[in-house]
Amino acid sequence: MNLQVVYCNHQTADLAVRERLAFSPDEKLVRAYHELRQRFPNSEHVVISTCNRVELYSAQEDESDAPSRGQLAAFFADFHKVPLQEFFDDLL
Repeated sequence: MNLQVVYCNHQTADLAVRERLAFSPDEKLVRAYHELRQRFPNSEHVVISTCNRVELYSAQEDESDAPSRGQLAAFFADFHKVPLQEFFDDLL
């Protein structure tokens, strides 16, 4: 099992950044899971989105199917329509 995580929290990103990357309301989260399955079909995903953190976990059986940190960050940017350069340095 191969696992990646990309996240930001109250220690790494301002509230304004976390709000722009949040997956709420629930309809937004449902759409995010659908888009993640389309973009990374060989991965399973978990999204955690609270007022203090936004986390995206990605797991796959084969490491060759693993999305890179940049690909997961690009998903955040595309999904939320926020330019990547505005938050990339806040992600861990």
